[in-house]
Amino acid sequence: MHLKEIALFNSLNSNNIKKLENISTIVKLNPGDILFYEGDLPEYLHIVLSGIIKLYKTNAKGQQIFL
Repeated sequence: MHLKEIALFNSLNSNNIKKLENISTIVKLNPGDILFYEGDLPEYLHIVLSGIIKLYKTNAKGQQIFL
């Protein structure tokens, strides 16, 4: 996928797209993989290109509460 195809970036000029491509990576995750945990400090901008992300918190009893 080319960054120009993502609505967030389609108005950028070629020079800015190239700069963004130089600092970007595509990561493929498998079902059950964890992207990050609550409390992790943000280090990256994550953009879901395809698939579904489950967002949940775990309560004191260890139960998952989906948001």
